[in-house]
Amino acid sequence: MNEAISDLEVSEIIPALRSVYTDTDGIDHELAVDQLLTRCDEKPPNDPEWHRSVLTQLEDRSQCSFALDRFDTLLASFEDQGIPTGKVIKLTTLTASAIVLADATLQYPRLHRRATTQAINDAIRANLSQKRVATAGQRTLVIAEAIAYSAAISQQSMVFPHPDDSRAEFDSIIENNLASGSFESIVSMYEELSDRRNEGWTQTDLLEFTPREFEELLAACWRDFRNAAVTTQGSQDQGIDLIVRTSDGARLAVQAKRYNQANPVGIATVQRTAGLTTEFDIDRSVIVTSSEFTRQAKNSATSIDEVTIIDGEQLCSWLNHSSLSPPFNANQS
Repeated sequence: MNEAISDLEVSEIIPALRSVYTDTDGIDHELAVDQLLTRCDEKPPNDPEWHRSVLTQLEDRSQCSFALDRFDTLLASFEDQGIPTGKVIKLTTLTASAIVLADATLQYPRLHRRATTQAINDAIRANLSQKRVATAGQRTLVIAEAIAYSAAISQQSMVFPHPDDSRAEFDSIIENNLASGSFESIVSMYEELSDRRNEGWTQTDLLEFTPREFEELLAACWRDFRNAAVTTQGSQDQGIDLIVRTSDGARLAVQAKRYNQANPVGIATVQRTAGLTTEFDIDRSVIVTSSEFTRQAKNSATSIDEVTIIDGEQLCSWLNHSSLSPPFNANQS
């Protein structure tokens, strides 16, 4: 990322900001960043009042310090004749950088911005030198890319059903990395998430869940295929862990057996489950395990119409066809 940024010229910075920042789903552009950057990119204004109004708006809506007095002094020198053509792109680049920086700090108040703010001030003090303006723009672009990746991570986090992979956990890690300036860590996390999402579920992944979490995983998977599913509570459920209402109206009672592969489900469980259809007024009993079933259990289930068994291999196949991703364990990444 940084290598590509370092080769950018001033005239390329605003299009680059737009490409990584304005079209990212999940970002609430409270400052209408996309519209402002579009204006900067398509027709850089040479009216000092436009730049002043944008910067004033940013000052009103954030706590960022952009040394507006310096901007104001600079803009005042252009009052009579407008901004000289040679300086329009440079000043507009700084304005665009300020726009993005303000929006970033609105979303992530802990975002450390001193380096970029200082770079903007340095560019003004150096009378908009090409090198200083490029430095300010490129530093802002690094932040913009980190914000875009952060939004993508936050979206992806919703498909990881493990409690350790909650969206709040992902967002906390993002905030900490942004605040510390660990932007490369954000990109790395996004790449790891993408790789993990492309991996298939394994029976080892299923053992990452506690028995109760395993029940919740099954409920989430059923819901992902447009069924209604709720986990049961208390000790009066006769071994029923979930109640599922399928999309075609069938009512299922599900037993979840989170066992390791050395512990298969036996025939006794299948036979006890067979009586649940009458006792609880359901259409079918389902036993789902993370391991497998003994041969006797399989034979028994085959002879009982009202019972379905799903072993760990079948469950993994089902999960691989869902939108749910294998556990990521964000804190260990």
